[in-house]
Amino acid sequence: MKSHIRWQYTNRQKQMAAELCDQVIHDAIVKAQWLMCIAMNDALGIGAKRMQRMFERYETLTEEYKEAQADDVADELLRRRVVQMGLTVREDAK
Repeated sequence: MKSHIRWQYTNRQKQMAAELCDQVIHDAIVKAQWLMCIAMNDALGIGAKRMQRMFERYETLTEEYKEAQADDVADELLRRRVVQMGLTVREDAK
């Protein structure tokens, strides 16, 4: 009979794994945002001043999104704004 031995991880090991995952996710998001900024510069000619205004607005929207999460309406508000812009929202992105 073959048995399966489950590995027992300490709370510290679990915490370290969670922190590593969070860091990897954060790094990937930052790279995606920089790629989006480069694409906007290439395609639309958005320069440093307009990009800075966009960053400021992005920060404000991020704070508003965090506040809306407390009321469990953040994702619906986000979806509505995207649709209002004329973009299509995939059903699996909800």
